[in-house]
Amino acid sequence: MKRSLLLSVLLLSGGLLSSCISSPERLSSNTIVKQYNKLLKGMAIQDHFVELNVGKYELNDDDSRLKLRELEAADIVSYSVERYPWWEKTVQNYMKPYTITHNYWGSQYHETQYKMVKEDRYNFEDHYIVNIGLTKKGQSLLVTEMPQPVEEVDKDMKQPEVDKSKYAWNKKDLTENWPYIENPFLKKEEPKPEETDNSTPSNQGGSKPRTTETPTQKVKDPTVRIDSLKYQAYQTLETTAETVTLKGYSVKAFKARNIQIFQKDGYPVATADVLIKTYNTTDAARILEDREDGEKVCTRVTLKYYIDKGWVLDRSSSEVDFDDYDYDEYDY
Repeated sequence: MKRSLLLSVLLLSGGLLSSCISSPERLSSNTIVKQYNKLLKGMAIQDHFVELNVGKYELNDDDSRLKLRELEAADIVSYSVERYPWWEKTVQNYMKPYTITHNYWGSQYHETQYKMVKEDRYNFEDHYIVNIGLTKKGQSLLVTEMPQPVEEVDKDMKQPEVDKSKYAWNKKDLTENWPYIENPFLKKEEPKPEETDNSTPSNQGGSKPRTTETPTQKVKDPTVRIDSLKYQAYQTLETTAETVTLKGYSVKAFKARNIQIFQKDGYPVATADVLIKTYNTTDAARILEDREDGEKVCTRVTLKYYIDKGWVLDRSSSEVDFDDYDYDEYDY
């Protein structure tokens, strides 16, 4: 009776083990997808973010200001801009080339020389100061703490926590102190007496030494500006800008295909193509990163088979930087 009961338990345990551990001959798309999405979350690359400068700052690029106006239209930021343009004329010295012709035994040759001349130079200054603030909708996208990767911990190899200060040899000062022994072969140098500097004449008259002060001369600005009020207003501007992080989009694996199982060095190995797509895309990511829901990319992964674990995704072959992908390049 006991023998048959023990046999039943062994058979039941073997059946449970075989049902929990996948077979080296079979690997489903669902198994790969679950492991890959777990990897994305553990590496903290499931969610992606966009950065935006807010506050008052100079932004002279037309395309960048267009992005800000698009964000304003999407009710993510408040946007205003002031322009500070003016023309400048300066007189500058520069070396102007000229040619000298020499006659030598009936032949001619030319030599280029330079002379210093003055010339009027004109420059158009055009500056744009934007003032950007987050709206209520923009505040809802604000990220104050970035997700951090989860450190992989091998529970089987967890080390014991030991307080080493409780041991007797860590409670006592066990250092040895010995006197320093000088080298008797080296002759000790006598210290030299300090030299006094008598070269400076003394002020015997009691009067203070004269100091010659050169009056500060204001250098006249040679630049002539038209609409100098804009220049003066621009020079007195105070800008305050900071960079904030907003929610962008998320990615997840949704399918594994082209699954292959083969032997490598006598062990089962599998490869597959994992298809990944974007979701939860915000208007900030649509405008600043040109992202959209449902965009897809494909990456190749490797899995190794373990008797006690089954198929396990190889982390080293599965690290993906989604920002390097051109989403328009793939069509599934």
